[in-house]
Amino acid sequence: MKEYLIVCNNKDNYTALGYIEAFRGLSGVNLNILELKYDYALLERILFKLIGFRFFVFTKKIENKLFDKLSQKNYDVIFLIKELHLKSNAYSKIKNMYPDITISGMTYDYLGNNHTSSRNLIYSLKYYNIYFAPQKHYIDYIKEKNCNRVRSVPFSVPNRLYDYAENLYKQKLDILYDVLVVANFEEDRARQIEFLLENGIKVKLVGNNWWKAVKYKNIYSIKSTIRPMQIEDVIKTTIQSRVTLAFLRKKELDRVTARTFEIPAFYGFMLHEHNEVVRSAFLRCGFVDFFKSKDELLEKVVNVISNYNEIKYNSLRLEAHKYIKNKGYLLNDNVKMIDKEINLFKEENES
Repeated sequence: MKEYLIVCNNKDNYTALGYIEAFRGLSGVNLNILELKYDYALLERILFKLIGFRFFVFTKKIENKLFDKLSQKNYDVIFLIKELHLKSNAYSKIKNMYPDITISGMTYDYLGNNHTSSRNLIYSLKYYNIYFAPQKHYIDYIKEKNCNRVRSVPFSVPNRLYDYAENLYKQKLDILYDVLVVANFEEDRARQIEFLLENGIKVKLVGNNWWKAVKYKNIYSIKSTIRPMQIEDVIKTTIQSRVTLAFLRKKELDRVTARTFEIPAFYGFMLHEHNEVVRSAFLRCGFVDFFKSKDELLEKVVNVISNYNEIKYNSLRLEAHKYIKNKGYLLNDNVKMIDKEINLFKEENES
């Protein structure tokens, strides 16, 4: 029985919870979880905003939690989810004190943007034995930071949410919305959504930081209806919408996003910002269409709304949901692949 230690900032976070559930389903693995919450995160961010430099004076507390946990058991693998508030010397210390532990981890963010939450990880990548990321430009950047064993794992949907959507869809909920957008604020997205609103399209907007859209009068006029992302609500709203838009994150230089696979998994008819990587993932799929400009976006949205046929689109929704499972875009499949790659590394290292 392998001893896995899963380390995350918050075990109730959407990404962390999905991975914990998937790792728990692995055979031959005993799962241990360490949550590195710390009380001074807000204060540290405020200090960084004020002086432009992060002191890391609050990381000692969580490092102590980590090493206390490591001392309790002989772990085979430590798997760190996304960026953590650990300095690189903490990873060096793990290497020195526990040389038999395989250090692994994953991120869904492009570290090359040098997010403040990612800087620790950038300087720590050389200590990882094997790392996982979802897109080629992520992997290329990670290799530049001397983490030579990097493997690609696709964005994937937690099985729990896939099953939740399946049960909810069976309730035959009424269609309430024409267009759904589930996205955090970015200028390019705001311009395209504003254009839809200017042309009389009713948009249901879900996401964070839309208070920044003050210069977009139509978005600002619906600000009281905008809600932050709660994943169960997102699933329900996707089922109740005629079309759901998928935008790429410009800041992350995205080719795909988690939403690329969540929308079909949640029975959504998806209108996706054009990208050849996404197009190749959904070849000859009737439940996905693409747009390259705001004018094409408007044209295709109007076409769906004007010609909406419940029987036709319900058939497409069912096809979308099944496609995600059949193509292996569920998180349980993803984690099995991660476990296989880690086992391969350990076997090669021991031989």
